Amino acid sequence: MYKKQSYHTGFKIKYRVGLLSESEMRIVPPSTLRYWDSINFSAMVGFDSNDPFMENLDFHKAFFAKTSLIKIAKCLWWVYITYSRLMEKMRGWKKRLREQQELIMQCVQHIAPTLGYERACRMLKISYQQFFRWKHSLPCNESLLRQCRKISPQQLTAVEQQAAEKYLFDEHFEQWPLVARYYRMLRDNRAFMGLQTFYRYASRMKISHILPKKKRRLTGIRSSRPFELLHIDTTIYKLPNLTRVYIHFITDNFSRSILGYRASLEWNSKHTVENLKAVCETHNLYYHPLLLMCDDGSENKGEVNNFLLQPDVKMKRVIAQIEISYSNSMAEAVNKKMKYDFLFTRTFENYEELVKFLGKAVHEYNNRYHSALYGFTPSEVLNGAVPDKHKFSALIAIKK
Repeated sequence: MYKKQSYHTGFKIKYRVGLLSESEMRIVPPSTLRYWDSINFSAMVGFDSNDPFMENLDFHKAFFAKTSLIKIAKCLWWVYITYSRLMEKMRGWKKRLREQQELIMQCVQHIAPTLGYERACRMLKISYQQFFRWKHSLPCNESLLRQCRKISPQQLTAVEQQAAEKYLFDEHFEQWPLVARYYRMLRDNRAFMGLQTFYRYASRMKISHILPKKKRRLTGIRSSRPFELLHIDTTIYKLPNLTRVYIHFITDNFSRSILGYRASLEWNSKHTVENLKAVCETHNLYYHPLLLMCDDGSENKGEVNNFLLQPDVKMKRVIAQIEISYSNSMAEAVNKKMKYDFLFTRTFENYEELVKFLGKAVHEYNNRYHSALYGFTPSEVLNGAVPDKHKFSALIAIKK
Protein backbone atom coordinates (compact mmCIF):
# COMPACT_ATOMS: atom_id res chain seq x y z
CA MET A 1 0.00 0.00 0.00
CA TYR A 2 1.37 3.41 -0.97
CA LYS A 3 2.19 5.62 2.02
CA LYS A 4 1.98 9.35 1.49
CA GLN A 5 5.25 11.18 2.19
CA SER A 6 5.02 14.05 4.70
CA TYR A 7 7.50 16.92 5.11
CA HIS A 8 8.41 19.12 8.02
CA THR A 9 7.20 22.73 7.81
CA GLY A 10 10.74 23.97 8.22
CA PHE A 11 11.73 21.89 5.18
CA LYS A 12 9.02 23.61 3.15
CA ILE A 13 10.15 27.05 4.29
CA LYS A 14 13.73 26.22 3.32
CA TYR A 15 12.43 25.47 -0.18
CA ARG A 16 10.52 28.74 -0.40
CA VAL A 17 13.55 30.81 0.65
CA GLY A 18 15.87 28.87 -1.66
CA LEU A 19 18.01 27.05 0.90
CA LEU A 20 17.39 23.45 -0.21
CA SER A 21 20.39 21.65 -1.68
CA GLU A 22 20.24 19.81 -5.01
CA SER A 23 20.14 16.42 -3.30
CA GLU A 24 17.18 17.55 -1.17
CA MET A 25 15.38 18.91 -4.23
CA ARG A 26 15.66 15.56 -5.98
CA ILE A 27 13.77 13.66 -3.30
CA VAL A 28 10.69 15.90 -3.58
CA PRO A 29 8.29 15.31 -6.51
CA PRO A 30 7.79 18.31 -8.85
CA SER A 31 4.04 18.34 -8.15
CA THR A 32 4.74 18.73 -4.44
CA LEU A 33 7.11 21.62 -5.11
CA ARG A 34 4.45 23.38 -7.20
CA TYR A 35 1.99 22.93 -4.34
CA TRP A 36 4.45 24.44 -1.87
CA ASP A 37 4.74 27.49 -4.15
CA SER A 38 1.05 28.17 -3.62
CA ILE A 39 1.09 27.83 0.20
CA ASN A 40 0.55 31.03 2.19
CA PHE A 41 2.99 30.54 5.09
CA SER A 42 2.05 33.85 6.68
CA ALA A 43 -1.35 32.35 7.57
CA MET A 44 0.30 29.60 9.63
CA VAL A 45 0.33 29.88 13.41
CA GLY A 46 3.83 30.72 14.70
CA PHE A 47 5.17 32.07 11.39
CA ASP A 48 6.67 35.53 11.84
CA SER A 49 7.92 37.45 8.83
CA ASN A 50 9.75 39.82 11.18
CA ASP A 51 11.85 37.00 12.62
CA PRO A 52 15.59 37.90 12.54
CA PHE A 53 16.19 34.86 10.35
CA MET A 54 13.77 36.19 7.73
CA GLU A 55 15.16 39.73 8.00
CA ASN A 56 18.68 38.50 7.24
CA LEU A 57 17.60 36.05 4.60
CA ASP A 58 20.09 37.25 1.98
CA PHE A 59 22.94 36.82 4.44
CA HIS A 60 21.83 33.29 5.32
CA LYS A 61 21.59 32.36 1.67
CA ALA A 62 25.09 33.63 0.97
CA PHE A 63 26.45 31.94 4.10
CA PHE A 64 25.02 28.49 3.33
CA ALA A 65 26.15 28.80 -0.28
CA LYS A 66 29.77 29.00 0.90
CA THR A 67 30.82 25.58 2.17
CA SER A 68 34.12 27.05 3.40
CA LEU A 69 32.25 29.40 5.75
CA ILE A 70 30.28 26.49 7.16
CA LYS A 71 33.48 24.53 7.77
CA ILE A 72 35.09 27.51 9.51
CA ALA A 73 31.99 27.98 11.70
CA LYS A 74 32.11 24.30 12.68
CA CYS A 75 35.81 24.56 13.53
CA LEU A 76 35.22 27.63 15.69
CA TRP A 77 32.39 25.84 17.46
CA TRP A 78 34.62 22.84 18.26
CA VAL A 79 37.35 25.15 19.52
CA TYR A 80 34.84 26.81 21.84
CA ILE A 81 33.47 23.47 23.09
CA THR A 82 37.00 22.10 23.69
CA TYR A 83 38.15 25.15 25.64
CA SER A 84 34.93 25.13 27.66
CA ARG A 85 35.45 21.51 28.69
CA LEU A 86 39.11 22.07 29.49
CA MET A 87 38.28 25.10 31.62
CA GLU A 88 35.64 23.20 33.58
CA LYS A 89 38.18 20.48 34.42
CA MET A 90 40.69 23.01 35.75
CA ARG A 91 40.88 23.27 39.50
CA GLY A 92 39.52 26.62 40.73
CA TRP A 93 38.19 27.70 37.32
CA LYS A 94 35.38 29.72 38.88
CA LYS A 95 37.93 31.65 40.91
CA ARG A 96 39.84 32.38 37.69
CA LEU A 97 36.65 33.78 36.14
CA ARG A 98 36.13 36.10 39.10
CA GLU A 99 39.70 37.34 38.81
CA GLN A 100 39.13 38.19 35.13
CA GLN A 101 35.68 39.74 35.49
CA GLU A 102 36.68 42.98 33.75
CA LEU A 103 37.80 41.09 30.65
CA ILE A 104 34.68 38.91 30.70
CA MET A 105 32.36 41.91 30.99
CA GLN A 106 34.05 43.56 28.01
CA CYS A 107 33.59 40.40 25.95
CA VAL A 108 29.90 40.11 26.90
CA GLN A 109 29.24 43.71 25.92
CA HIS A 110 30.88 43.13 22.53
CA ILE A 111 28.94 40.00 21.59
CA ALA A 112 25.64 40.73 23.34
CA PRO A 113 24.25 42.89 20.46
CA THR A 114 24.52 39.81 18.24
CA LEU A 115 23.77 36.93 20.62
CA GLY A 116 21.85 38.63 23.42
CA TYR A 117 23.02 39.00 27.01
CA GLU A 118 21.75 35.67 28.30
CA ARG A 119 23.35 33.63 25.52
CA ALA A 120 26.60 35.65 25.69
CA CYS A 121 26.85 35.07 29.44
CA ARG A 122 26.09 31.38 29.04
CA MET A 123 28.89 30.99 26.50
CA LEU A 124 31.34 32.60 28.95
CA LYS A 125 30.25 30.31 31.81
CA ILE A 126 28.61 32.98 33.96
CA SER A 127 24.98 33.67 34.74
CA TYR A 128 22.96 36.65 33.51
CA GLN A 129 22.59 37.83 37.12
CA GLN A 130 26.33 37.47 37.77
CA PHE A 131 27.19 39.73 34.84
CA PHE A 132 24.96 42.58 36.01
CA ARG A 133 26.10 42.14 39.59
CA TRP A 134 29.68 42.62 38.40
CA LYS A 135 28.67 45.49 36.16
CA HIS A 136 26.90 47.49 38.89
CA SER A 137 29.21 46.62 41.78
CA LEU A 138 31.57 49.32 43.03
CA PRO A 139 34.98 48.27 44.37
CA CYS A 140 35.66 49.14 47.98
CA ASN A 141 39.13 50.60 48.34
CA GLU A 142 39.19 49.92 52.08
CA SER A 143 38.63 46.19 51.64
CA LEU A 144 41.48 43.97 50.54
CA LEU A 145 38.93 41.78 48.77
CA ARG A 146 37.58 44.86 46.95
CA GLN A 147 34.06 44.06 48.12
CA CYS A 148 31.55 46.41 49.68
CA ARG A 149 31.25 45.69 53.39
CA LYS A 150 27.49 46.31 53.33
CA ILE A 151 26.95 43.77 50.56
CA SER A 152 29.52 41.32 51.95
CA PRO A 153 29.46 41.82 55.74
CA GLN A 154 31.07 38.41 56.41
CA GLN A 155 34.55 39.67 55.44
CA LEU A 156 37.06 41.00 57.94
CA THR A 157 36.54 44.42 59.42
CA ALA A 158 39.13 47.14 58.90
CA VAL A 159 40.52 46.53 62.42
CA GLU A 160 40.78 42.77 61.88
CA GLN A 161 42.41 43.30 58.50
CA GLN A 162 45.02 45.62 60.02
CA ALA A 163 45.74 43.07 62.77
CA ALA A 164 46.27 40.32 60.18
CA GLU A 165 48.58 42.60 58.20
CA LYS A 166 50.68 43.24 61.33
CA TYR A 167 51.39 39.55 61.85
CA LEU A 168 51.95 38.97 58.16
CA PHE A 169 54.44 41.81 57.63
CA ASP A 170 56.12 42.05 61.04
CA GLU A 171 59.86 41.34 60.67
CA HIS A 172 59.83 39.56 64.03
CA PHE A 173 57.66 36.79 62.50
CA GLU A 174 59.46 36.71 59.14
CA GLN A 175 60.82 33.18 59.66
CA TRP A 176 57.60 31.87 61.20
CA PRO A 177 55.26 29.68 59.16
CA LEU A 178 51.85 31.20 58.46
CA VAL A 179 50.05 28.84 60.83
CA ALA A 180 52.34 29.92 63.69
CA ARG A 181 51.65 33.59 62.96
CA TYR A 182 47.92 32.82 62.90
CA TYR A 183 47.88 31.19 66.34
CA ARG A 184 50.12 33.91 67.76
CA MET A 185 47.51 36.45 66.61
CA LEU A 186 44.77 34.45 68.35
CA ARG A 187 46.80 34.07 71.54
CA ASP A 188 47.42 37.84 71.56
CA ASN A 189 43.65 38.46 71.23
CA ARG A 190 44.28 40.81 68.31
CA ALA A 191 41.79 39.30 65.85
CA PHE A 192 39.76 36.13 65.45
CA MET A 193 39.09 34.41 62.16
CA GLY A 194 39.32 30.96 60.56
CA LEU A 195 42.68 29.63 59.45
CA GLN A 196 41.57 29.44 55.82
CA THR A 197 40.45 33.07 55.98
CA PHE A 198 43.89 34.03 57.29
CA TYR A 199 45.50 32.11 54.41
CA ARG A 200 43.19 33.83 51.94
CA TYR A 201 44.16 37.30 53.12
CA ALA A 202 47.83 36.29 53.14
CA SER A 203 47.45 35.20 49.52
CA ARG A 204 45.88 38.55 48.60
CA MET A 205 48.81 40.31 50.27
CA LYS A 206 51.23 38.12 48.25
CA ILE A 207 52.63 36.60 51.45
CA SER A 208 53.90 33.03 51.45
CA HIS A 209 56.34 31.30 53.76
CA ILE A 210 58.77 29.06 51.96
CA LEU A 211 61.03 27.07 54.23
CA PRO A 212 64.66 26.91 53.10
CA LYS A 213 65.32 23.61 51.39
CA LYS A 214 68.50 21.69 51.31
CA LYS A 215 70.13 22.00 47.92
CA ARG A 216 69.60 18.76 46.08
CA ARG A 217 72.51 17.06 44.45
CA LEU A 218 71.64 17.03 40.76
CA THR A 219 73.76 13.97 39.96
CA GLY A 220 74.43 11.16 42.40
CA ILE A 221 77.50 8.97 42.48
CA ARG A 222 78.23 7.48 39.05
CA SER A 223 80.63 4.83 37.81
CA SER A 224 82.35 4.82 34.43
CA ARG A 225 81.92 1.15 33.55
CA PRO A 226 79.95 -1.95 34.62
CA PHE A 227 80.97 -3.81 37.79
CA GLU A 228 82.76 -0.79 39.22
CA LEU A 229 80.08 0.14 41.79
CA LEU A 230 77.28 -2.10 43.03
CA HIS A 231 74.29 -1.19 45.21
CA ILE A 232 72.62 -3.59 47.66
CA ASP A 233 69.35 -2.91 49.40
CA THR A 234 66.38 -4.72 50.92
CA THR A 235 62.74 -3.79 50.48
CA ILE A 236 59.63 -5.19 52.17
CA TYR A 237 56.50 -6.47 50.41
CA LYS A 238 53.36 -7.54 52.31
CA LEU A 239 51.21 -10.41 51.13
CA PRO A 240 47.40 -10.24 51.52
CA ASN A 241 47.70 -12.27 54.76
CA LEU A 242 50.10 -9.55 56.06
CA THR A 243 53.13 -11.83 55.80
CA ARG A 244 56.26 -9.78 55.26
CA VAL A 245 58.55 -10.78 52.40
CA TYR A 246 62.06 -9.31 52.38
CA ILE A 247 63.40 -8.85 48.85
CA HIS A 248 67.14 -8.26 48.40
CA PHE A 249 68.41 -6.63 45.20
CA ILE A 250 71.93 -6.05 43.91
CA THR A 251 72.12 -3.40 41.17
CA ASP A 252 74.97 -2.28 38.94
CA ASN A 253 75.46 1.49 39.04
CA PHE A 254 76.56 2.03 35.45
CA SER A 255 74.04 -0.18 33.64
CA ARG A 256 71.14 0.00 36.16
CA SER A 257 70.87 -3.75 35.73
CA ILE A 258 69.63 -5.98 38.56
CA LEU A 259 72.45 -8.50 38.94
CA GLY A 260 70.85 -10.62 41.64
CA TYR A 261 67.78 -10.94 43.83
CA ARG A 262 66.65 -13.01 46.78
CA ALA A 263 63.35 -13.24 48.67
CA SER A 264 63.07 -14.41 52.26
CA LEU A 265 60.65 -14.49 55.15
CA GLU A 266 63.18 -13.28 57.72
CA TRP A 267 65.34 -10.21 58.14
CA ASN A 268 68.82 -11.70 58.19
CA SER A 269 72.21 -10.85 56.73
CA LYS A 270 72.73 -14.43 55.55
CA HIS A 271 70.28 -13.83 52.69
CA THR A 272 72.29 -10.79 51.60
CA VAL A 273 75.42 -12.95 51.56
CA GLU A 274 73.67 -15.65 49.50
CA ASN A 275 72.72 -12.98 46.99
CA LEU A 276 76.28 -11.61 46.88
CA LYS A 277 77.76 -15.07 46.36
CA ALA A 278 75.36 -15.81 43.51
CA VAL A 279 76.25 -12.52 41.80
CA CYS A 280 79.99 -13.11 42.18
CA GLU A 281 79.71 -16.61 40.71
CA THR A 282 77.43 -15.58 37.84
CA HIS A 283 79.51 -12.58 36.76
CA ASN A 284 82.95 -13.83 37.86
CA LEU A 285 83.51 -11.04 40.39
CA TYR A 286 85.81 -12.88 42.79
CA TYR A 287 89.21 -11.13 42.89
CA HIS A 288 87.49 -8.23 41.07
CA PRO A 289 88.04 -4.89 42.89
CA LEU A 290 84.83 -2.89 43.20
CA LEU A 291 82.81 -0.73 45.59
CA LEU A 292 79.73 -2.07 47.34
CA MET A 293 77.34 0.66 48.51
CA CYS A 294 74.68 -0.08 51.13
CA ASP A 295 72.88 1.58 54.01
CA ASP A 296 73.54 1.08 57.72
CA GLY A 297 70.94 -1.66 58.21
CA SER A 298 71.62 -4.87 60.12
CA GLU A 299 71.01 -6.94 56.98
CA ASN A 300 74.26 -5.51 55.59
CA LYS A 301 76.39 -6.47 58.59
CA GLY A 302 77.06 -9.74 60.45
CA GLU A 303 77.46 -12.42 57.80
CA VAL A 304 78.25 -9.72 55.23
CA ASN A 305 81.30 -8.65 57.27
CA ASN A 306 82.61 -12.24 57.27
CA PHE A 307 82.04 -12.56 53.53
CA LEU A 308 83.99 -9.37 52.75
CA LEU A 309 86.96 -10.62 54.82
CA GLN A 310 87.45 -13.66 52.60
CA PRO A 311 90.75 -13.50 50.63
CA ASP A 312 89.11 -13.99 47.22
CA VAL A 313 86.65 -11.11 47.77
CA LYS A 314 88.06 -7.73 46.75
CA MET A 315 84.91 -5.71 47.42
CA LYS A 316 85.15 -2.58 49.52
CA ARG A 317 81.93 -1.69 51.34
CA VAL A 318 80.92 1.96 51.74
CA ILE A 319 77.94 3.00 53.87
CA ALA A 320 75.78 5.65 52.24
CA GLN A 321 75.54 9.04 53.99
CA ILE A 322 77.94 7.86 56.72
CA GLU A 323 81.22 6.99 55.06
CA ILE A 324 80.38 9.02 51.94
CA SER A 325 78.02 11.94 51.40
CA TYR A 326 76.00 10.19 48.68
CA SER A 327 72.78 8.31 49.40
CA ASN A 328 71.85 4.85 48.18
CA SER A 329 69.16 6.42 45.98
CA MET A 330 69.78 4.24 42.93
CA ALA A 331 68.95 1.09 44.91
CA GLU A 332 65.86 2.78 46.35
CA ALA A 333 64.80 3.80 42.83
CA VAL A 334 65.04 0.17 41.69
CA ASN A 335 62.96 -0.93 44.69
CA LYS A 336 60.26 1.60 43.80
CA LYS A 337 60.31 0.61 40.14
CA MET A 338 59.95 -3.07 40.90
CA LYS A 339 57.10 -2.47 43.33
CA TYR A 340 54.99 -0.02 41.33
CA ASP A 341 55.62 -1.44 37.87
CA PHE A 342 55.44 -5.12 38.77
CA LEU A 343 54.56 -6.25 42.30
CA PHE A 344 51.72 -3.80 43.01
CA THR A 345 50.05 -4.58 39.68
CA ARG A 346 48.90 -8.02 40.82
CA THR A 347 47.99 -10.01 43.91
CA PHE A 348 49.99 -12.97 45.20
CA GLU A 349 48.23 -15.62 47.25
CA ASN A 350 51.37 -16.98 48.88
CA TYR A 351 55.14 -16.61 49.17
CA GLU A 352 55.91 -19.23 46.51
CA GLU A 353 53.81 -17.41 43.90
CA LEU A 354 55.64 -14.15 44.62
CA VAL A 355 59.08 -15.78 44.27
CA LYS A 356 58.08 -17.38 40.97
CA PHE A 357 56.89 -14.03 39.57
CA LEU A 358 59.94 -12.16 40.83
CA GLY A 359 62.21 -13.85 38.31
CA LYS A 360 59.98 -12.80 35.42
CA ALA A 361 59.79 -9.25 36.76
CA VAL A 362 63.58 -8.89 37.04
CA HIS A 363 64.05 -10.26 33.54
CA GLU A 364 61.53 -7.81 32.11
CA TYR A 365 63.04 -4.89 34.03
CA ASN A 366 66.53 -5.66 32.72
CA ASN A 367 65.24 -5.76 29.15
CA ARG A 368 63.18 -2.57 29.17
CA TYR A 369 64.48 0.59 27.51
CA HIS A 370 65.77 3.00 30.14
CA SER A 371 65.67 6.80 29.94
CA ALA A 372 69.00 7.21 31.76
CA LEU A 373 70.59 4.86 29.21
CA TYR A 374 69.21 6.87 26.24
CA GLY A 375 67.24 4.03 24.71
CA PHE A 376 69.37 1.05 25.68
CA THR A 377 68.26 -1.65 28.08
CA PRO A 378 70.19 -2.41 31.30
CA SER A 379 71.15 -5.82 29.91
CA GLU A 380 72.58 -4.29 26.72
CA VAL A 381 74.72 -1.78 28.66
CA LEU A 382 75.86 -4.50 31.04
CA ASN A 383 77.05 -6.51 28.04
CA GLY A 384 79.08 -3.69 26.51
CA ALA A 385 76.76 -1.17 24.85
CA VAL A 386 77.72 2.45 25.54
CA PRO A 387 74.85 4.91 26.25
CA ASP A 388 74.98 7.80 23.78
CA LYS A 389 72.91 10.90 24.45
CA HIS A 390 73.09 11.95 20.79
CA LYS A 391 72.39 8.52 19.27
CA PHE A 392 69.11 9.60 17.65
CA SER A 393 69.87 13.32 17.20
CA ALA A 394 70.63 13.05 13.49
CA LEU A 395 67.44 11.08 12.74
CA ILE A 396 65.32 13.50 14.78
CA ALA A 397 66.85 16.45 12.89
CA ILE A 398 65.93 14.85 9.55
CA LYS A 399 62.31 14.39 10.63
CA LYS A 400 62.07 18.05 11.64
